[in-house]
Amino acid sequence: METKITHHEQNTVVAISGEIDMHKASPLRKTLLDELSKKPKKLVINLKEVSFIDSSGVATLVEALKECKRLNSTLVLCEMNEKVKDVFELARLEKVFTIVAKQDEA
Repeated sequence: METKITHHEQNTVVAISGEIDMHKASPLRKTLLDELSKKPKKLVINLKEVSFIDSSGVATLVEALKECKRLNSTLVLCEMNEKVKDVFELARLEKVFTIVAKQDEA
């Protein structure tokens, strides 16, 4: 798993590539919490290059969402492939997260 972070005005975009599993969730958690400590207005997580996500990866994103709410920030997930989207739909998390098709929509 790799992350690429860009900043646009008061928003942060974290593009993730590879697999998000129990071995990679902890470094991702640290990355997301580090970025949230800068208090962006919006945290956009681009999942276009994520080939697999397990429950620990989903839990990491849920924790980031909770932290965003605590900071009065917004978290948006974008560009999910069908495999990742299926995981979120199976867990009914598409109703919890803001999910958009393209990063430009975030």
